[in-house]
Amino acid sequence: MMARVIVISTQKNGIYDSVYETEINELEDFYNHIGCSCIDVARRKIADRWFDMWVDDEGLLKDDQIVTACDINGHPMLVGGLIIANHDRAGNTTSLSDDDIELIKDNIFIYTDRNNVKRPVVLCNYN
Repeated sequence: MMARVIVISTQKNGIYDSVYETEINELEDFYNHIGCSCIDVARRKIADRWFDMWVDDEGLLKDDQIVTACDINGHPMLVGGLIIANHDRAGNTTSLSDDDIELIKDNIFIYTDRNNVKRPVVLCNYN
C-alpha cells in the first residue's frame, strides 16, 4: 500500500503541532506518524466529502489530550496525532487527490488551547 495523506502531528520531536503531507507505505508508518502504539480509524466528513481519520485509539485515556478534530461549534471530536486519508469502495485506504488535499487544508484552522498554545485542528462532522 502506498497512500498520500495529511498528518496533523502532536509529537514533541521536532514536528510539534504541524500539518504536513507524506506517503504511508505500511501499517508501521501510521504508528510512527501518529506517535502511538494502538490505532483506530474513524470516518468523518470534511465539508461535503468523507475521509478516513487514523487516530490513537487510546488518545482519550491520556492526561495530555490534544484536540486535532472538532465540529463546527468547536466541540472536540478526535484527539492526538491524526492521519487523514481517502478510501475506496471496499474500505481500503487510498491516496488523497490534489482536490482532497486542498479541501482538507481549507478546513484546518489554528485554535488556542487552555494553556494559550496555538494548535492546528480540522473541522469535520458525522453527517
